[in-house]
Amino acid sequence: MAVVCRTLDPEHLDYHIHFRWRFENDGPVFYISFHAGVVGKRENEREPYAERFMSWFGGFFGNETAHADIHCEFVYLTDTRQSRFPLPLKVTLSDDLEAEIGGIAVSFVSAPDEITGADIRQREKRLAIELSGTVRLNFVEFDLEREVNRLSCFALRLTDIRETK
Repeated sequence: MAVVCRTLDPEHLDYHIHFRWRFENDGPVFYISFHAGVVGKRENEREPYAERFMSWFGGFFGNETAHADIHCEFVYLTDTRQSRFPLPLKVTLSDDLEAEIGGIAVSFVSAPDEITGADIRQREKRLAIELSGTVRLNFVEFDLEREVNRLSCFALRLTDIRETK
Protein backbone atom coordinates (compact mmCIF):
# COMPACT_ATOMS: atom_id res chain seq x y z
CA MET A 1 0.00 0.00 0.00
CA ALA A 2 1.19 3.53 -0.68
CA VAL A 3 0.03 7.12 -0.65
CA VAL A 4 1.50 10.44 -1.73
CA CYS A 5 1.10 13.43 0.58
CA ARG A 6 1.37 16.92 -0.82
CA THR A 7 2.27 20.07 1.05
CA LEU A 8 -0.37 22.63 2.02
CA ASP A 9 1.99 25.45 1.02
CA PRO A 10 3.35 24.64 -2.45
CA GLU A 11 4.45 28.23 -3.03
CA HIS A 12 7.01 27.95 -0.20
CA LEU A 13 7.57 24.20 0.22
CA ASP A 14 8.67 22.34 -2.90
CA TYR A 15 8.44 18.75 -1.71
CA HIS A 16 6.02 15.89 -1.16
CA ILE A 17 6.06 12.57 0.71
CA HIS A 18 5.70 8.99 -0.45
CA PHE A 19 4.42 6.78 2.37
CA ARG A 20 4.50 3.02 1.85
CA TRP A 21 3.93 0.14 4.21
CA ARG A 22 3.91 -3.62 4.21
CA PHE A 23 3.36 -6.35 6.74
CA GLU A 24 6.02 -8.95 7.48
CA ASN A 25 6.21 -11.80 10.00
CA ASP A 26 7.96 -9.49 12.48
CA GLY A 27 5.31 -6.79 12.09
CA PRO A 28 4.69 -3.75 9.90
CA VAL A 29 7.45 -1.95 8.00
CA PHE A 30 6.95 1.71 7.07
CA TYR A 31 8.76 3.74 4.41
CA ILE A 32 8.53 7.51 4.46
CA SER A 33 10.43 9.26 1.69
CA PHE A 34 10.68 12.96 0.95
CA HIS A 35 10.89 14.05 -2.69
CA ALA A 36 11.55 17.36 -4.38
CA GLY A 37 8.70 18.78 -6.41
CA VAL A 38 5.17 19.92 -5.81
CA VAL A 39 2.18 17.59 -6.12
CA GLY A 40 -1.08 19.25 -7.11
CA LYS A 41 -4.25 19.24 -5.06
CA ARG A 42 -6.55 16.28 -5.67
CA GLU A 43 -10.28 15.96 -5.32
CA ASN A 44 -11.39 14.42 -1.99
CA GLU A 45 -7.91 14.64 -0.44
CA ARG A 46 -7.51 14.81 3.33
CA GLU A 47 -4.90 14.70 6.09
CA PRO A 48 -2.10 14.03 6.48
CA TYR A 49 -0.20 16.69 4.54
CA ALA A 50 3.57 16.55 4.07
CA GLU A 51 4.58 19.20 6.59
CA ARG A 52 2.43 17.62 9.33
CA PHE A 53 3.04 14.00 8.44
CA MET A 54 5.60 12.99 11.08
CA SER A 55 3.61 14.27 14.06
CA TRP A 56 0.43 12.73 12.59
CA PHE A 57 2.19 9.39 12.06
CA GLY A 58 3.67 9.45 15.58
CA GLY A 59 0.16 9.62 17.01
CA PHE A 60 -0.28 5.94 16.15
CA PHE A 61 2.53 4.84 18.47
CA GLY A 62 2.78 4.60 22.24
CA ASN A 63 6.32 6.02 22.23
CA GLU A 64 7.40 9.52 21.24
CA THR A 65 10.39 8.10 19.35
CA ALA A 66 11.13 5.22 17.02
CA HIS A 67 14.11 3.61 15.32
CA ALA A 68 14.51 4.87 11.74
CA ASP A 69 16.89 3.97 8.95
CA ILE A 70 18.08 6.92 6.88
CA HIS A 71 18.75 6.81 3.16
CA CYS A 72 19.32 10.06 1.29
CA GLU A 73 21.01 11.24 -1.85
CA PHE A 74 22.65 14.54 -2.69
CA VAL A 75 23.65 15.31 -6.28
CA TYR A 76 26.19 17.96 -7.29
CA LEU A 77 27.28 19.11 -10.73
CA THR A 78 30.86 18.09 -11.43
CA ASP A 79 31.52 21.63 -12.68
CA THR A 80 31.36 22.78 -9.07
CA ARG A 81 32.17 19.82 -6.77
CA GLN A 82 34.30 16.69 -6.86
CA SER A 83 34.71 13.66 -4.64
CA ARG A 84 37.49 13.74 -2.04
CA PHE A 85 38.19 10.18 -3.16
CA PRO A 86 40.15 10.02 -6.44
CA LEU A 87 37.26 9.19 -8.74
CA PRO A 88 37.08 8.14 -11.46
CA LEU A 89 40.06 5.86 -10.97
CA LYS A 90 41.47 4.21 -14.08
CA VAL A 91 43.02 0.78 -13.61
CA THR A 92 44.47 -1.84 -15.88
CA LEU A 93 43.01 -5.25 -15.09
CA SER A 94 45.05 -7.10 -17.72
CA ASP A 95 47.12 -6.27 -20.81
CA ASP A 96 44.02 -5.69 -22.91
CA LEU A 97 41.48 -4.63 -20.29
CA GLU A 98 41.28 -1.20 -18.74
CA ALA A 99 38.56 -0.21 -16.33
CA GLU A 100 37.36 2.98 -14.76
CA ILE A 101 36.08 2.90 -11.18
CA GLY A 102 33.40 5.55 -10.88
CA GLY A 103 32.15 4.82 -7.40
CA ILE A 104 33.10 3.69 -3.94
CA ALA A 105 31.24 2.38 -0.90
CA VAL A 106 32.46 3.72 2.44
CA SER A 107 31.63 2.56 5.99
CA PHE A 108 31.96 4.88 8.99
CA VAL A 109 32.60 2.68 12.02
CA SER A 110 32.25 5.59 14.46
CA ALA A 111 28.88 6.60 12.89
CA PRO A 112 29.50 10.37 12.87
CA ASP A 113 26.20 12.27 12.80
CA GLU A 114 24.50 8.85 12.90
CA ILE A 115 25.76 8.12 9.37
CA THR A 116 27.16 4.61 8.96
CA GLY A 117 27.85 4.52 5.24
CA ALA A 118 28.11 6.41 1.98
CA ASP A 119 28.07 5.44 -1.67
CA ILE A 120 29.95 7.98 -3.78
CA ARG A 121 29.44 7.90 -7.55
CA GLN A 122 31.37 10.23 -9.85
CA ARG A 123 29.98 10.51 -13.36
CA GLU A 124 30.86 12.87 -16.19
CA LYS A 125 28.41 15.60 -15.17
CA ARG A 126 27.17 14.54 -11.72
CA LEU A 127 28.56 13.54 -8.37
CA ALA A 128 26.07 11.59 -6.26
CA ILE A 129 26.53 11.06 -2.53
CA GLU A 130 24.13 8.53 -0.99
CA LEU A 131 24.19 8.40 2.80
CA SER A 132 22.76 5.73 5.09
CA GLY A 133 22.47 5.47 8.83
CA THR A 134 20.23 4.86 11.81
CA VAL A 135 18.60 7.40 14.12
CA ARG A 136 16.15 7.57 16.98
CA LEU A 137 13.41 9.73 15.47
CA ASN A 138 11.22 11.98 17.59
CA PHE A 139 7.91 12.30 15.74
CA VAL A 140 6.80 15.64 17.16
CA GLU A 141 10.21 17.34 17.02
CA PHE A 142 11.07 16.15 13.50
CA ASP A 143 12.07 19.12 11.34
CA LEU A 144 12.71 18.29 7.68
CA GLU A 145 14.73 21.43 6.98
CA ARG A 146 17.01 20.81 9.95
CA GLU A 147 17.45 17.15 8.95
CA VAL A 148 18.28 17.99 5.33
CA ASN A 149 20.78 20.62 6.48
CA ARG A 150 22.41 18.16 8.86
CA LEU A 151 22.74 15.46 6.21
CA SER A 152 23.80 17.91 3.51
CA CYS A 153 26.64 19.19 5.70
CA PHE A 154 27.85 15.62 6.09
CA ALA A 155 27.65 14.94 2.34
CA LEU A 156 29.64 18.10 1.64
CA ARG A 157 32.44 16.81 3.90
CA LEU A 158 32.95 14.03 1.33
CA THR A 159 33.45 16.54 -1.50
CA ASP A 160 35.74 19.40 -2.45
CA ILE A 161 35.07 22.52 -4.46
CA ARG A 162 36.25 21.88 -8.01
CA GLU A 163 39.05 24.20 -9.03
CA THR A 164 38.29 26.04 -12.25
CA LYS A 165 40.87 25.84 -15.00
